[in-house]
Amino acid sequence: KPLLEDMHAWLLRERETLSRSSEVLKPMNYMLRRWDDFARFLYDGRICLTNNCAERALRGIALGRRNWTFAGSQRGADRAAIMLT
Repeated sequence: KPLLEDMHAWLLRERETLSRSSEVLKPMNYMLRRWDDFARFLYDGRICLTNNCAERALRGIALGRRNWTFAGSQRGADRAAIMLT
């Protein structure tokens, strides 16, 4: 928590030194506007810092998608469509 508080203070300080046309300003403002959501993991242990678990769950769909292009029958295509939605 102290590291995140320091980071928040640093972002606010650095934002003041940047010009309005700086390319870094847009992502900094984006993060600062969503700071409470970003730091929510500090108070709720169920929240993971990464989305690796979700990406691994979708990996099979992404890898198999080309193989499912030709489902073999209308029924197979319907089943693939149901699984992927």
